[in-house]
Amino acid sequence: MRVAFVCNQDNNNYRICKWMRSVGVDAELYHFSINVEASGKRSLPELVDPELSGGYPDWIHVVEGRPGIVRNKQKELDAICRKTNVAITSGSVGVRVAHFLNVPDIFHYALGGEITTNPWKPIEEIEKFHVKLAQFRYRKNLDIMKGIFSDFPPQIDVLRKHGLGDKIISWSMPEDVLGNRKRMNQDLRRQLMQRYGGKKRVFVWASRLNMDPSQPYYKAPEIFAGALHRLKQERGLDDIGLIIGQHGFDADAFKKIVADYGLNPHIDWIDHQPYVDLLAYLGLDNAVVFDNLCATMDGLGGVGRECMSVGSMLVKSIDVGYLDSQYGQGCPAINAYSVDTCYDAMVRLLDDDIFHAARAQMDLWSKCYLHYPRNIMGMIYEILSRSTGGYRESLL
Repeated sequence: MRVAFVCNQDNNNYRICKWMRSVGVDAELYHFSINVEASGKRSLPELVDPELSGGYPDWIHVVEGRPGIVRNKQKELDAICRKTNVAITSGSVGVRVAHFLNVPDIFHYALGGEITTNPWKPIEEIEKFHVKLAQFRYRKNLDIMKGIFSDFPPQIDVLRKHGLGDKIISWSMPEDVLGNRKRMNQDLRRQLMQRYGGKKRVFVWASRLNMDPSQPYYKAPEIFAGALHRLKQERGLDDIGLIIGQHGFDADAFKKIVADYGLNPHIDWIDHQPYVDLLAYLGLDNAVVFDNLCATMDGLGGVGRECMSVGSMLVKSIDVGYLDSQYGQGCPAINAYSVDTCYDAMVRLLDDDIFHAARAQMDLWSKCYLHYPRNIMGMIYEILSRSTGGYRESLL
C-alpha cells in the first residue's frame, strides 16, 4: 500500500504520515506552500521536529503555488498519483485538490471549517463567483471521499445532516507521547520551573481566545475567567500561577473581562508558542491545562492531546466515556462546561493528594492509550476495509 498525504494544515498530515512510516507503510507527504500562507508556522514540519530546519527527507515534498479551482498544479498532482494507491487529504486545501487526484481511493482527515462551514453557506449569500464555484467544489469533493476521519461531534452532525453519514470513520488522533517528552524545550522548561515551581498550581490556557458561541471555533474562555474570578474571591490566587495565551479572535475582549475581574496582576500573557516551547509550558510539574469549555461534550483537541501526552491534567468539556471507547478506559481528564464545573475542577485539583494521584494516572494512561502505534494501525485497517484497489487483497 502506497499512501500520499496531500496538504499539511497544522501539521496533522505530517505527523500521521511519519507514524505510518514507522509501522512499515510506504507513505509520503506532499506539503502545499499555501498551508503555510494560511496558517503560518503551524503547518511547517520543522515546527514539530526542529531538526528538519536543515532540510527535508526524501519522503517530504513541497508543492509551491495555489491548487485551487484552476488546474495550475496538475503536473505536480499527476506525479503524486502515478505512484499512489491511497491519498489522504487534510484541511480546506486538501478538500479543494481532491478532484485533481486520479488515485483509486481518497480519504480525508477532518480538521474544522472545511467540514462544518465552508461547503454549506447558501450560494446566494456569496458575492464572488470564484468563491461560489469553490464552495460547490467543496461539496462535490466530499462526495468522492471513501471515508472521512473525525471524532468531533459538530463535524459528525454536519456530515449526517447533509447525507454523508456513511462516510464517517470515527477515529481519534493520537500523539507521539514518548517523542513529545523528548522534543519539548528542556531549557525553557527549567526556566519556567524556576519561575513557577514555588506555586501550588499553574493554570494554563493555551487555546485560542474565541468567545463567539455562534462560531464553530468557540472555546468559551469567558467560563475560565469566571471560574478564576470566583476562586479569587473565595480563596485567593496568591499561590497559583496563571499562564494565558494572548491569541484568538476575541483576545482583546477577553483581556477586558479579566481586567474587570481584577485578575491581571496574577496573569502572565504569552504569545502563540512554537510546538517544542508549548510542550514545555504544558508539561510543568504543577500544571493544570484548561481547554475548550463550551458545552459540546466533544473529543480531544490539539492542546488537550498535547498536554496529556506530557502527563499533565486536562480540564475541558469532554465526554470521558467517549474517550474510554476511542482510546482506552481510565482517562482522568475532568469534564467542565460552566463556571461552576470549572471552579469545582480547580478546587478539586488544588488538593495535593488528588492532584498527584490524577497526574500519575494521566502519565500511565497516555503512555498506554494515547501513544500513536495502536491508533495508527486502526486507521490503516479502516482504509483497507473501505478500499477498492488491488493492493487490498494482499494485505487483508
